[in-house]
Amino acid sequence: MSMTLEESIRFHTEEAERMKLMKLDKRINKLILGSDAYEGLLQEHAQTAEWLKELSRARTLLKATHELLETAKKSPYVLETLRIVVHYDEADCDGNCLKEDIENYFDEYGEDGEAE
Repeated sequence: MSMTLEESIRFHTEEAERMKLMKLDKRINKLILGSDAYEGLLQEHAQTAEWLKELSRARTLLKATHELLETAKKSPYVLETLRIVVHYDEADCDGNCLKEDIENYFDEYGEDGEAE
């Protein structure tokens, strides 16, 4: 089964939520894998969902940056890249806005991709 990135995020998020609800019933928890293994699987689904969300955000910002640079490249004039407008997150955003979103991404995930 091949899933899109968004489908995979939704799957892992929903699976973690479902497992949290099942965890409330200790009898079910003991029947499924045992307590420690069940907790580990729950954490794996939650962590995978977070990593996929981070990947999705990075791809959105990278695509917007590429669009901005392509616009600058195609122009016969030297353009100030911070004034070029691109569309993402269902809004128009200039280079300054994109730069701020990238800085926010690094603040949240760190420049090495690890959550702060």
